[in-house]
Amino acid sequence: MFFPRKVIPSTPRSKSSNIKVMASLSSLLNNSLLKIVRISAKKSPKDHKPFVCKNANGKLWSIYQKYTKGDCIPLNSVRDAFNDLKLYPSLTQVHEMICYAKECPAHTSGDGLAFGEFCVFASELEEFYKKGIESPKPVSVIRTARMAIDTKCKKDVFLGGSCDPTTWRADCAIPYLEKQHISYYNPQVNQWNIERINSEDEAKQTSQVLLFVIDNRTRAISSLIEVAYLVGCQRQVVLVFNESNCSQVIVKGQKTSESENTELKRSHDIITHLSERNGYPIFTDLFMSLKCLNRMVKQKMKVQQLSSSDGARPVKYGHLRLGHTLQHLWDVYHSYCESSERLSYKQACEAFHYATGQLLDIAQVESVANGADTIGFSTFCSLVMEAKSQLALCYPSLRQLLTNTLLILLSITKTVPDWLGWMFGRTPALRCEKVADCYDFYLGCTHSSHNWKENIAIPLLRKNNCTYVSSDCEEWNWKSISRNHAQVERCQLLLYVIPADTRALTDMIQAAYYIGQGCRVVLCVQMIPDDNLQEGELESAAQDYNRGRAYLHDIAKRENVPIFTDVEEAVKHAILLLKPPPPTLVMTQKVTI
Repeated sequence: MFFPRKVIPSTPRSKSSNIKVMASLSSLLNNSLLKIVRISAKKSPKDHKPFVCKNANGKLWSIYQKYTKGDCIPLNSVRDAFNDLKLYPSLTQVHEMICYAKECPAHTSGDGLAFGEFCVFASELEEFYKKGIESPKPVSVIRTARMAIDTKCKKDVFLGGSCDPTTWRADCAIPYLEKQHISYYNPQVNQWNIERINSEDEAKQTSQVLLFVIDNRTRAISSLIEVAYLVGCQRQVVLVFNESNCSQVIVKGQKTSESENTELKRSHDIITHLSERNGYPIFTDLFMSLKCLNRMVKQKMKVQQLSSSDGARPVKYGHLRLGHTLQHLWDVYHSYCESSERLSYKQACEAFHYATGQLLDIAQVESVANGADTIGFSTFCSLVMEAKSQLALCYPSLRQLLTNTLLILLSITKTVPDWLGWMFGRTPALRCEKVADCYDFYLGCTHSSHNWKENIAIPLLRKNNCTYVSSDCEEWNWKSISRNHAQVERCQLLLYVIPADTRALTDMIQAAYYIGQGCRVVLCVQMIPDDNLQEGELESAAQDYNRGRAYLHDIAKRENVPIFTDVEEAVKHAILLLKPPPPTLVMTQKVTI
């Protein structure tokens, strides 16, 4: 359970007299600051007004009412609500919000956000936007990403994505581009031959914008891998999932199996996550994407600069993980609950005081309780968020003063009080959280009948004293995508095994992305035999997934990434890359003593 039942811990005891003295100084400073906040709050003319929906939360309340259905904002409206606040979370972040909210036992809104939860995540996003936290580079990066080649003969647009039997190029894209006098390269021809490989590759390398349309009439395995690689290279990619409101993939008139369809859907979700993490908007309407593409070409815009007014769904800081504030508030809230999951007026005032450092009158709690004798978690969250917003608006200089004192407190005892730390927007470096461990290896794979991790990789890594982390085989969800991404970026070498007995599409996509990023990667790629069809799979499946393997092999070859077909050879080579043997000392002449 993400939200543990626990009592708020007290300050840990010091281990030496010097530390005791410093802790006492820290406590004195903390109490002094707390008094300043209380006195300032009492002087505020807004102090005795109801908190919720009157001041800073008033705009949030009006937007909440605009999108609410029942007692929450449903999942499919959450992004629209945040966009109205000029906040632009990614799809992964929205699903993370829902996941964290549902893990709280007090959550009763299903796949949606109650008002208090909406306030918490809005505040968290605003804090991130103010700080402008850039995405950290993976620790495995060893070279710069490949950029577009600047030549005189380049085309404006490369038309990539689903091919036969789709006709989106001829029906929509090409007529529009010709009308706008935009040059393009079309890889879809009546008779394709091997000589076109070089011309296609040159067109991809030199085109200003790469348009990829993925529909539900082809698997588009190679295109998905290619998009991941190009996004990793930071190329200007416009990606359209044009699925015609149908989630079922149909290949040559036949429906794919349920298991394959699930894996294809997950691959689309991972592409969405990787793209939005880098600020790339995802389109579902081809015509709207063409209009945005036209503006990019004519005005030399980057895809990350497209806005809602252009018809795009912009994303800002999609790499940041949310939920820390909600976790903190639940810990405080639950520590003051007794037998029930709700707070009495007195308990609410005490919990509010602990969370904010401010005093709250029982009359103010009563004004937002809607006639009830107790308040729930959502109301408690909205009260705390209102207090935080009001203090920031009324006392910006005080906010800055208290924010600066965080460094002083850290220099004394390496800790800061909870209320001071998050109320005044400490940065991730000041959260006093344990720094995430780094590992030597990441083992990327899906489940294989050969159990290569347990039988080959892990024994070799342990023999050479190597640390490792592997992809989870747990039930898939949006939170696991984000968690897995964080694991990968803390590893010095990424080892991906694409076995012959699985589709392994999501791993091929992830490997291509990190190759594009310039990470240290080792691949083991095995082709699927023609007769190795999974239950319910179409005969064309092996051919399509092998085409994806061949394309990944080609990417690796171009980027000088080591690639093997034998797992043991790949693991041994990876160990040598990261931990080469010590040089052997050779005596060239006899020394007489």
